[in-house]
Amino acid sequence: MKWITQLLTCLLVLAMTGCQPSGKKITGQSLEQLQEKYGESVNAYELHTSGMGLGTADISPTSPLVVLSEVDQVEITYHPPKQGIAPGGKVSVLIPPGSTLPQILHKDSAGYVDILASDEVSLDKEIIRVGFHRIKDPKKDSPYRNSPRNYRVVVAELSEGLPGKGSVTFSWNQAKIDKFARRYNGDRLLFRVFADHDADGYAEEIKDSPTIPKIADVPDRIMLRCQSIAVVGEEVKMNILALDKYNNPAISYRGRVEFRSGQEGMKLPEPYSFTEKDKSSHAFHANFTQPGFYWIEAVDEEHGFHAPHPLLLSSRIGVE
Repeated sequence: MKWITQLLTCLLVLAMTGCQPSGKKITGQSLEQLQEKYGESVNAYELHTSGMGLGTADISPTSPLVVLSEVDQVEITYHPPKQGIAPGGKVSVLIPPGSTLPQILHKDSAGYVDILASDEVSLDKEIIRVGFHRIKDPKKDSPYRNSPRNYRVVVAELSEGLPGKGSVTFSWNQAKIDKFARRYNGDRLLFRVFADHDADGYAEEIKDSPTIPKIADVPDRIMLRCQSIAVVGEEVKMNILALDKYNNPAISYRGRVEFRSGQEGMKLPEPYSFTEKDKSSHAFHANFTQPGFYWIEAVDEEHGFHAPHPLLLSSRIGVE
């Protein structure tokens, strides 16, 4: 009976401390074996458990943010599952890369993160590096380990646990978001939320991590995209793209574009006014009746945008 008592005591200690017994398996393989396949660039456990975390999260504000804009406060509130968070469990939020680094030391400085739990539950907080924050000993000479820009995971450790009806709120203050909004159909600022609900030392990302819509800055220029070599008699495809000063698609662009050339032997597109449906980009086509070298220019007089493009027309492929 003594060995049974020792075993139960050991398991109790593991549960209370969050220590992880060796040989944890994912997809039928040990974590060590799986991690070895990915090397240093990927956290295998995080990858294979994405969306399996318990609980939900919401965010404020929800209105779109312009790239590189400053925001007074972003609040991410995590709501645990019905069974709550076990004592020693953790909730983590990954602050989006490229934005202001989070910090927990200086309340009046940019990036300060305050964390509050409901029901007067006490917690400890820390900031750790992105990726491999669940692996005990990554290579110490890894540049990924040492780069300050990777310390973006804000962690709340709940030594007393958290009841199912409770919540944990992360407040990220005086922050500036990144400058990228590359998607034509809308970009989003993603705050990945992880929960170690059973205090086993491993956290899983929840199914729907909260996001804030992110949009490009005001239009800064237009670009005429077109093939450089074409054949007389074949339709030449063109595209006008509006960009902001950070090279993001300027989806707010509503300018009127005209196509110009001082040469003959071509039929250029009619003037066109961009609409919301265009999402910064619109396709056109032109026809040419004579071989030669042409300069075509797209012009938006109101905004002062000019986009020239050269084009070589051949009577047939390989012959002028």
